Amino acid sequence: MEDKPVSQTSTTPTLMAPPSPPRTTTARAMCSWRCSSPQLQAQPPPQTRPPASPPPVEDLPKIQMSHISQEVDNMKPFKAPGLDGLPACIYINAIDLLDAHLLPIFCTSLRLGIYPLSWKESRTVVLQKPGKPNYGVAKAYRPIALLNVVSKILSSCVATCLSNLAERHSWLPDHHFGGRPSRTTTNALHLITKVVKDAWATKKVALALFLDVKAYVEWMLIKLRGCSTCLAFDDFISNPLPINNGINQGCPLLVVFYLLYNAPLVKIPQPLSNKLCVAYINNITFVTWGVSFEDNHCALLDKTACINFAPSATSKRLKRPALTIQDQTITPAKSHTLLGVVIDQTLNWNKQCLKALAKGQKWARQLNRLARMLYGTPVATARRPYLSIAIPQFTYATDVWYTPVSKGEGERRTGSAGFADCLARIQSTAARAILGAMQSTPILSLDAHLDLLPMHLLMNKVCQRAAIRLAATPVSHPLHKAVLKCSKGGEKHQPPLQQILQFVNVKPTDFKRWLFNRRSLLCLPPELFQDRHIATAEAWADKLHLLIFADAMASKTGVATAAVLWSNGNKDLQAGIRLGERDSILILDTEVAAIMLATHLALVFQEDTVVDNVAIYSNSQAAIVCINNHSEGASNQLLRAMCKVIRAAKKGSGGTAIDLKWCPGHSGVPGNKEADTEASQDAAGLCYPPQLVPHYLANFRPATNPASRKQAIKTKNRVAAETYWAQSKAGTKFASMYPGISPSLSCAYTKPY
Repeated sequence: MEDKPVSQTSTTPTLMAPPSPPRTTTARAMCSWRCSSPQLQAQPPPQTRPPASPPPVEDLPKIQMSHISQEVDNMKPFKAPGLDGLPACIYINAIDLLDAHLLPIFCTSLRLGIYPLSWKESRTVVLQKPGKPNYGVAKAYRPIALLNVVSKILSSCVATCLSNLAERHSWLPDHHFGGRPSRTTTNALHLITKVVKDAWATKKVALALFLDVKAYVEWMLIKLRGCSTCLAFDDFISNPLPINNGINQGCPLLVVFYLLYNAPLVKIPQPLSNKLCVAYINNITFVTWGVSFEDNHCALLDKTACINFAPSATSKRLKRPALTIQDQTITPAKSHTLLGVVIDQTLNWNKQCLKALAKGQKWARQLNRLARMLYGTPVATARRPYLSIAIPQFTYATDVWYTPVSKGEGERRTGSAGFADCLARIQSTAARAILGAMQSTPILSLDAHLDLLPMHLLMNKVCQRAAIRLAATPVSHPLHKAVLKCSKGGEKHQPPLQQILQFVNVKPTDFKRWLFNRRSLLCLPPELFQDRHIATAEAWADKLHLLIFADAMASKTGVATAAVLWSNGNKDLQAGIRLGERDSILILDTEVAAIMLATHLALVFQEDTVVDNVAIYSNSQAAIVCINNHSEGASNQLLRAMCKVIRAAKKGSGGTAIDLKWCPGHSGVPGNKEADTEASQDAAGLCYPPQLVPHYLANFRPATNPASRKQAIKTKNRVAAETYWAQSKAGTKFASMYPGISPSLSCAYTKPY
């Protein structure tokens, strides 16, 4: 685009760059580009003797249509498109038609090494980072790369395959978080705080060095050579600029490259030598305790900070000398922001609490603008952004810096009660704006009418969910040993991990373990099952000698399974069993248990009659795909027992064919209705002869499922909120004026106009 002077009406302030501020749009673009994309550093001279190469591994697997469909489903539909103008929503809605065309294109690109030039071109939009004090500095702007969606699909497929290969062969260290399944920012923060508190318990001090590593990764020259982008700000679009550092920002492969590049750096310190390195993408944290940090090996240092951790009782008496690494001196800081959380030298989290309050106030003001009394959005519409945007913003990493509130001796509250009261005022501000209430309306009344949890229960719920998630970590997770130790208690300086585990009173040994790379139920190919109407018609028309219908029930009376066997059109056998209380077992496990019960009825029927084929109908697609090994989610122990029963039934009568089919629920099929009725009776306590129930189900005591435990806690918090409201003065007054009416109904009956 033609170069022109910077306009006085430009929304982008003048950038401060030596030797003088840029006066033209082209000079401003080049200044932003030099800051966001530094030039490659000079390469060191080649070694005379190359390092020993590790043994070779298998090549990346070939891309399948299921890989393409899964990556497209994971994309956000309404993100800005690249230069071709095709947004992701087009690929998401038309993937059933496009996957057959994309697969040969991607396979040919990988096989022949052809990468179209149009896929290497992008547009980088320069946006202001919110909350920066000075926008005259180029680093106060965030470059957003807009790539062609079709190239992002291919890169996502390759990144997923490369990530799975790295996990399979343990290329990445255990303490490398981010970009990996089930390794979140809060996991990294919990590990760092646990190490610091353990050092304090042994009367030592800890030192943490925070690094922000900038990496330049070489990939296939075919993809990375010749990439270019155009900077766009205000009404100006620059000429194409070459990307010398190898890869576009925003490319799905960037995360994998950071992980592989930083892996050797993370492996240097060892916990046995009082040193530990925790990494999250490009954020590296070295922690050492007992002595000062001396040895270091790093690449380019962009942001470097150092904190000397000590308990608040002895912190003021300690001297914190500067840390010198070669020719660089780092002055210890009182606090540092790591992964969005402000960590201070005594771990009292006061600055982080103030940061969370500022976030809450910001979003409360935004909701006040959104829900104006005269022309604002209705209650139901304005409530959604508060629940989905505002609450996750100020409750981020709550399980790290917040102590759950509970009542101790003498009904005195313990924990972060004062901070919860401050946040309650912010929630009341948002609730008044959404409801249009008066300033004199009590806070509890606002929460009740908007159907919100009181703030102390809301913050406790976030900690409870985090504790359950951490308690269910598998043995291979880097926090597993720390969780086991903290669940036993006894720490003098309690880390946040121990506080939330003891508050929820969970035992890691009671929870079901999930694999990191399990196949999600949401990624099932649609061709596994027929249309609902076709499946119902086939169930009506099925005239096999033996039909068995299985169903499960979860109600207030409990969780139960039932099966009804039809022989030649007549109901011959029926059985059922109550598995436990509500929320004690996942409904998916209950559906699998119902199919096991149906298969056992086929075994019982085979004792007196020769059976050639059996059709077992279930109304749960998820249970069927788990049994057929298309997905994971049900209990592995239950699935193994289920397969054992199926093998025994197939061997009966000299060989019996068993067909597992889907019958839509509540479709009027007689067998399905009978099974549903039987399950309701079983949940109420109806018992059957022992020979009709598998021995495994009679003694089935499943491990606690994290999802069911979270659901139980959600119900418990809702009951606690209702009790809290009923015992308050505002609740008592409301009940006397409107007996038998819940204030939350006002939100349910408020419809958008």
